[in-house]
Amino acid sequence: MKRLRVFMVAIFVLLLAGQMGVAQKKEKIDPEVSALFKTAQKQMVDGKFEEANVTFREILTKQKTLPKDLCYFFAETLYQIEQYQNSENFLNKYFDLTHGQGKFNSEARKLEKKLKRRIRRNHFCHYCNDKGYRLIACEMCDEEGFVIGNCQRCSGAGNIMCPTCKGEGVVISKASNGENSYKDCDNCKQKGFIQCSTCKGRKKTKQDCPKCYGAGFRPSEKLCEHSKNM
Repeated sequence: MKRLRVFMVAIFVLLLAGQMGVAQKKEKIDPEVSALFKTAQKQMVDGKFEEANVTFREILTKQKTLPKDLCYFFAETLYQIEQYQNSENFLNKYFDLTHGQGKFNSEARKLEKKLKRRIRRNHFCHYCNDKGYRLIACEMCDEEGFVIGNCQRCSGAGNIMCPTCKGEGVVISKASNGENSYKDCDNCKQKGFIQCSTCKGRKKTKQDCPKCYGAGFRPSEKLCEHSKNM
């Protein structure tokens, strides 16, 4: 079934490539970009979508004008290698550039429907993130979702400067005669600092894991098959 799908895509790309030849002449595409674009199309025809992905990304690094239809072809390639979120991004870019009136608008709309089904499937899967990548246990926090670190309020000191006396240990005020009046600070018992109210003097606090952002799991580099066992 997968081979048949790849074969149908190859035929489809061949037909589109012929139309692209005419479009590129009108847009006056840079020869280097044009050559790379043809290479990517050939790779798509051969079913080598991973290679086409690399070629398209090379094209994007060129500081030159790119054909508008490249976004559609790249979106199709990304769909074939199951990078659905990226595919959707480039498809939307194609619609923006062509104002929904592009040469391949009909084909792009069909791809849009397929993408919505795939992304919706990822959204309801409990084993992957919304981009379709399998979730695994976070090794930094052992699935707890948090780590123990220095209190961010007191920087691990366990105490903070007294807000009443500003660390002086005494409260300074102006007397009626204009001279400074000094009074022992009752808030900090003349120490100049008080216990940190966040860590209660323990110096450490629980903090969201910086790797999984408190989730306890993180996405791997493997695409999910939407089943418990992989």
